[in-house]
Amino acid sequence: MRYKLLFPVEGDLFIREASVAATREQYVFELSADRTGRVTHASIATAVPPDKVDRFRSSITPPAGDAPISISIGGDKDLYNELIAQMQVLETDLSFVTGGSHIGLRWSETEASFVPETSDDEQLLAVSSFSFQHEYPASPMVITSDAFSKIVHDAPTQEGILVHKALFRQSMAFFRSFNCIHAFYGFYFIIEDLYFKGKTGERAALNEARRSIEFTTFARRGFDELKDDQRHGPKLTSLFTQMGLTPSANEVARLLFRFRGALHHFHRTSHGPKPSPFRQADFETLAFLAMGIAIRALANRVFPGYRGGQRGDPTQLPGDRSA
Repeated sequence: MRYKLLFPVEGDLFIREASVAATREQYVFELSADRTGRVTHASIATAVPPDKVDRFRSSITPPAGDAPISISIGGDKDLYNELIAQMQVLETDLSFVTGGSHIGLRWSETEASFVPETSDDEQLLAVSSFSFQHEYPASPMVITSDAFSKIVHDAPTQEGILVHKALFRQSMAFFRSFNCIHAFYGFYFIIEDLYFKGKTGERAALNEARRSIEFTTFARRGFDELKDDQRHGPKLTSLFTQMGLTPSANEVARLLFRFRGALHHFHRTSHGPKPSPFRQADFETLAFLAMGIAIRALANRVFPGYRGGQRGDPTQLPGDRSA
């Protein structure tokens, strides 16, 4: 059985054929283009190791009575991650050799396919391909004409935090595109100015944070909301461990400060956290924690009477998603 992953390609890359393919070791890489020659998709395929073939079993159970149709699709996480790592290398090399022509794979959209090579493979596969998307839930908001007028009217009174709000907007865009390291940078800059008062030494920065009741309140809320979360809780504990800290709301400022230092420097032999584009997911929880503090800090300055949002949603602003 062969396993293949296909990704849309963004950028100005062209080929003269409908498709080109190249093989390295057990991997087959392919680029395919539209009628103009613009590359639209890139793929990688490999043979599934014999000991893993059974994991790719899929089945379709027809609906019965009130029970809907049931589809079960197998796979292997380690093999999937292996192919992703190889495609990250390809994306990096293509962008470099083309002079940085904004070549990128749309990682949020993936099509996986399984190609049987024996009759036994065919018996395993009720599903030959499927596609999936990675994205954060949309958060639509309706804005009234009065609210729009107020935004325009109040802009001059908020010039002091204009850059902060721009950093927040940019960081949210990074976060939604799973660029968690750059998202963290922007959220941290907001915290650094408003609470650490621009101090660059750990002791001085933490002393400033301790003096701020607002920061300690927001840090505790962010920590409490994430520590027991099924998805973020274990990752939060791991972040503290990496920095040699005991998980605690009282150590949130130190955690953020130390990760800022770790992610603003790069040495390939370092054993600590490194700002690798290939490891964005490792810092999702860190960015989420910083996001919650940053948005509460800004909301506290924009919305009179703001009290820090509701438990369970560190990004929730006053109201019901309408303004």
